[in-house]
Amino acid sequence: MKRILLLLLVSISSFAQSYKFSVGSNITSFVFTNSAGSNPSFLRPSSGLHLSLSRESKLSKSFLVDYGINYNQFNNVGDVQNIPFSYATDFIGIQEVDYLQPRSGGINQTKVIAEKLGLKHWAYLPSLIGTPGERWHKVEDLEKSVITEKSKQVSKEKSYGIGIATNVAIKKLYLKSLGRSWVGMPLLIPREDAKGVKFIYVKDEPRIALIAELENGVTIANTHLSFVPGVNVFQLNRLSSFMKDLPGDELLIGDLNLPGNLPTKVSGFKSLISHSTYPSWKPSIQFDYIMVRKSAQVKVKPLPTLNTSISDHVPIGVQLKFQ
Repeated sequence: MKRILLLLLVSISSFAQSYKFSVGSNITSFVFTNSAGSNPSFLRPSSGLHLSLSRESKLSKSFLVDYGINYNQFNNVGDVQNIPFSYATDFIGIQEVDYLQPRSGGINQTKVIAEKLGLKHWAYLPSLIGTPGERWHKVEDLEKSVITEKSKQVSKEKSYGIGIATNVAIKKLYLKSLGRSWVGMPLLIPREDAKGVKFIYVKDEPRIALIAELENGVTIANTHLSFVPGVNVFQLNRLSSFMKDLPGDELLIGDLNLPGNLPTKVSGFKSLISHSTYPSWKPSIQFDYIMVRKSAQVKVKPLPTLNTSISDHVPIGVQLKFQ
């Protein structure tokens, strides 16, 4: 932090004592870093008030004593974070999305994202009712829980799950429960002060897949798999087998919690993009994938990554055409 003091000095002397009064502004220059290691651009340094009153006493020819009080303000100002989107996308899959959660403003995040991106059709499927990491219970009936832009009656309960949005009409939705691990595991996460990492024990959550059969002949499955090794492989193969009976050209996307190119090795799908996606502040491992059947013939153009700083994952995208 750099400080520049602009001072107005007034000195009043009386015999062996001298009184000093100063007033001015502190102009500060901060470098803000959040717990994720990112530097938010919506916080800016500002000026603050400086006041000082002191008295200097001469004890002898060689010694002076200066004592008093100081008041200093070191301020910053901010505004609402505005993240522009420049992609003209046809389809987007989102994971770990909130629905009516107080922590995210009590909104339907899938609906808001779809509207901001100009996507006409969307669907949200909760994986749990309640708040992850706090109190929650499983979804009893996926068919009754899915919410779309056509839904007339929607749930008033806060939940958490996955969503999709598209400009291509959705012909049919398929919902698949993938189960969960009954045993959690310790996870390595960043510390709140961004200084190093720490281990926490995390209980696994129910895992699901939201699959959209689109009018253009493409069927896309969006999912978020378990972080427990082995369980995520089982879930991936379970979803892969389920999709074999679905019509159209198949795409499987989402946060698979499987590193490297492991999903390609343990399933009938191949990855269309190779890019580290986690953690967003220093990507070093790939957990997120866009995949097609190994037998599929596609023309692919990876899109530039856009680190929004609002997630611990880096979003990925491709432009593709089935041949």
